[in-house]
Amino acid sequence: MGKDYVQAFNQMHNKINVLKGEESKLPWSFNVIAYSPEAANEINRRKTKEIKNYISFQIQKELSLAQARIQQQVMLETQQVSQEEAEQFFKQRVQELEEQEKEFLNPEEIINKYRKFRLNEEIALSKILINQRDRLKLRHLKNESYEAALVAGIEAIKVAPVNGIEQVEVLNPLGLAYHKSPEIQFIEDGDWVVYKQEKTIADVIDEYGDRLHPDDLNELETRLSRVYGTDAKMYSKDAYSPSHWENLSKYNRTFGFNDVPHTGQYGQSVANYHDYLTVYTCYWRSQRKVYFLSWVDDYGNEQMDIVSEDFIIPENHTERRVKDEVNNITKKIIQWLDPETQIVYSLEEKWIPQIWEGTRIEDHIYVDIQPVPWINTSIERPYDVKLPIYGAPYSAKNAPITSLFDRGVPWQKLYLFVMAKWLKLIQQDRGVVHTFNTLMVDEQLGIDETLRYMFDMGFIPINPIANAEAAQILGNTLKMAETINLSNSNQLSQYTQILAFIEQQIGISMGVPREREARTSPNTNVTDNQQDLIQSSHITQPILALHNIIWENVLNALLNLTKERIKKGAKTWRFILSDEEIATIEISPENLDNFDFGVYVKQNEKAREVLKQAQLHAQALIQNDKLNLSTFIGMLETENLGEFKQMVRQMENELSQRELQLQQQRLEAQAKQQEREIEWREDQQQHEIAMEEMKGNIQKEITVLKEQSKNPEQKDDTLELKKLEQKEKELKEKIEIERKKILQKQKESDENIKLEKEKLKLNEKLKNKKS
Repeated sequence: MGKDYVQAFNQMHNKINVLKGEESKLPWSFNVIAYSPEAANEINRRKTKEIKNYISFQIQKELSLAQARIQQQVMLETQQVSQEEAEQFFKQRVQELEEQEKEFLNPEEIINKYRKFRLNEEIALSKILINQRDRLKLRHLKNESYEAALVAGIEAIKVAPVNGIEQVEVLNPLGLAYHKSPEIQFIEDGDWVVYKQEKTIADVIDEYGDRLHPDDLNELETRLSRVYGTDAKMYSKDAYSPSHWENLSKYNRTFGFNDVPHTGQYGQSVANYHDYLTVYTCYWRSQRKVYFLSWVDDYGNEQMDIVSEDFIIPENHTERRVKDEVNNITKKIIQWLDPETQIVYSLEEKWIPQIWEGTRIEDHIYVDIQPVPWINTSIERPYDVKLPIYGAPYSAKNAPITSLFDRGVPWQKLYLFVMAKWLKLIQQDRGVVHTFNTLMVDEQLGIDETLRYMFDMGFIPINPIANAEAAQILGNTLKMAETINLSNSNQLSQYTQILAFIEQQIGISMGVPREREARTSPNTNVTDNQQDLIQSSHITQPILALHNIIWENVLNALLNLTKERIKKGAKTWRFILSDEEIATIEISPENLDNFDFGVYVKQNEKAREVLKQAQLHAQALIQNDKLNLSTFIGMLETENLGEFKQMVRQMENELSQRELQLQQQRLEAQAKQQEREIEWREDQQQHEIAMEEMKGNIQKEITVLKEQSKNPEQKDDTLELKKLEQKEKELKEKIEIERKKILQKQKESDENIKLEKEKLKLNEKLKNKKS
């Protein structure tokens, strides 16, 4: 069976792609945190400072209020102002202090703030690392290394600078060799690691040219000048890439062998030189002597630094022996006093790990044999030094490496064997064969005409005595036509069932059943299929968990490399974080020396489910005018539950502030309404009092006139009485007019209040749209 045949019936290809597809869709969010004690001290200092500022303000506030009361009393006693003006003065002072108090958080708010407080350096490095993820295509590389873990059972990623810029490279497991203790899981914690690659001459010169010996560089450039065109070895006969080092020995890569399908000076090199160079890169762990220099600064804080063994010790030093109770060893401590600063320095000798590197090109060119200059040594963890190749073998404890792919290989081989039998049976299948008795064909019609009748008319004209001699010999056994069944469909059906069984066993052995390939059974319901998917994912979850840990280590290594480049002067960064955010970050290199930073990767499955549910329920906020569309889209784009929570908290704060503003506006509107109602009541009362007085005076005059009209001695004042009655009538009409005016004024006030409420609602909607 050829390679094309094997690929055509490979049942494991889709299963590997299913797992790769699942991994590519998983959220991959991370944050940078400063985990050193100095970072915690810095946050505590800031928190303490804010609490002290709050307490100082409260004391100052009480003093200011006391002074305001004294000034108020003095102003009243000296009669410079009235009582109302003095009260207004004190009220204004209280309002000024309340406005100033809004600039300070209370202790409870300060504590809540610093529970999730992030330093500016943490935020800046997080954004830089997100940009590195997009620039280096880390998502794609992560998915490719996951395929290596599934197929080869081991993955390895190199994190190192190339020409001063950080690079991440997924290594081919077939070119990897390493040595570590059996109980150590990760390659970067081992003693040494070496990998073998095939590179073009141009790539080797680009990467190592500035550090090669002139003779070696001249040799490579001479070889490069002999290459006229595309290397013909790229077009191998079996479509197998020639870059795999096990198929590229020193002999079969030279010019003129039959395994190269194209020859000629424009197809490949014209001399006995090959176009690919074998490059071996090795990293190994060594030890170096250093001094731990410690002292106490002017603020009483203990400081420490690591200096090389070339550090010059002052002549006025003293030595003493100190017993280490923890490790039960005696240490030698060197101390001296700096006469200028009067600081006592202590020096302790230690041996810490050091990483070396070396590269060999072909069999005789060596380059970069030196201590790795960019390996970061932490003061807090000086012994935690990693090799720059990160990875781990899978399922290798007390047994050879067995990948997920390896578990399905035996069944795949059996599948190909049965498939070969099945294809052979198809080739041998002849179906139903018909025989035709030509002795009974009428000679006048002939065979061709008889067959035409059979196919066109559906009947066969025969002549039983067409061959009398044969009819007499055969007698009644003579038949016109017969059928012979040469089909092997029953055997094909049996082999088809066997193939289906083997295919099922391939999925079971690899932990990828048919349901995960979107091939659900028609006899099951949705709930059962969903449960099968969940249960089968548990089988492959350990592989994914280790894969995520490896890439968390890769991110930490990339972060350390980025820190080193920032320390060398890369202070300003400008890049795109999303479709709408273009970040320009300025970071001070000296701030990075104060803390040790690490990457925290969020890969919690529970957090992922919570994020999904929260994103589904976020749509209800739009329907209730609590959220605008742009913020909602941002919530859907995020892959970090912590970032989602931060967006929700920010939205809640904005809603709370808007509610407070609206509440304040409502209170102001209510106060205005109450003032208007009080004024209206006062006007109405004064008007009613005036009307009653006028009414009473008129009534008195009428009463007097009526008494006078009863007395015959008095002058007849009938005319005057009529005038008073007319005046009373006019007064009643005037009262009615004034009453209508008051009702109209009240109606206008109510309409103004209604307009104010509608204006408040409109302002609220406009603020929601702007936010």
